[in-house]
This record gives sequence, C-alpha cells and structure tokens, in this order.
Amino acid sequence: MLAFSHRKNALLGLDISSTAVKLVELSRISGSAPSGIQVAAYTIEPLPPNTVVEQKITRIGAVGEAIGKVVTHCGTKVKRAATAVSGSAVITKVITLPASLSDEEIEAQIQLESDRYRGAQESEEA
Repeated sequence: MLAFSHRKNALLGLDISSTAVKLVELSRISGSAPSGIQVAAYTIEPLPPNTVVEQKITRIGAVGEAIGKVVTHCGTKVKRAATAVSGSAVITKVITLPASLSDEEIEAQIQLESDRYRGAQESEEA
C-alpha cells in the first residue's frame, strides 16, 4: 500500500538489485481520488559487476554512488522514500514477552534477542 498524506503528494520508490539501482517518483494527480497516481520520473543506474553478491552488498560505496546518480538524474526534491527487503533476506522470530513490560523494556528485549541471533549467525559464518 502506498501512503500518500494530504500534505505530501509524492513518494520515491528505491530498488537495489544485483545489477542496478532503480528509482521511481510517484505523485498524486491533482483533484483525483487516492488511486490517481502517476509516475513522475523513473531512472536506472547499472551497478558494477560483483557489487551485490548472493543478495549481500559487497561494495557499499558503489551502491551509494549509484543511488546519488539516480536521484540526480531524476531531479527529484522528494525526501520520502519507500524501500523493501526481499523475502529471503528477512528474518522473523516470535518471542513471548510479559504484558506488564513498558515500551522501553519491550524495545530492550527485542534488541537483546536480535543481538543474540546476529551473534549466533556471525559465529556460524566464521
């Protein structure tokens, strides 16, 4: 679902694939229903070989340069962007927490669980 507020009538979509960075600027057509959306700009910047390998960015600088190029080429002034993470790169884990925890305690527990998982994953990769 695209989230356009009444004050913000444009949104960028950014896609980083293994071969290119793609940017699309979507805008709401004035006076139309929320479904009246148009593509205001679209651009693609190829990535150098081996910049993204097995869904991991290996050359962060090259990706950053490509993002800068698509934004410049598009000529957009929009600051809001939507991105996504592919399903194979997403990690989900169900944790059970007491209902009595405060928001800060919940956040701390989630961070702790995340750190535990990343530590175990890094140990396996070593």
